[in-house]
Amino acid sequence: MEWRRLITGPSHQETDNISQLMLGFTVFIMETVISVTRVMKILAQQIAKELKKANHCAVYEPELSRVWPHNGIRREGQVGAFAKQHGWRVRFYKDGFCAIFDKLPR
Repeated sequence: MEWRRLITGPSHQETDNISQLMLGFTVFIMETVISVTRVMKILAQQIAKELKKANHCAVYEPELSRVWPHNGIRREGQVGAFAKQHGWRVRFYKDGFCAIFDKLPR
């Protein structure tokens, strides 16, 4: 029986199940990207607000890990790109501890 399946391919039911799984996975990925984008936008707003009143803004690990999960990969480059995108720089970065942002010098 199994060899026939190899020749004819998956049944209609199996194809529908695979399609549903792929759609569910795609929706999950999109929701995750949207969620991270929202959190990143909120973080940017908080940093911008702080930099209006102070010369620097420290962001500690719990907040950093909401945008850039600590999964063994060094995040300094991602944090730096985020800062540059907003017209800031990362003045100090210690993986697992904090990032200190300030305005780019003119």
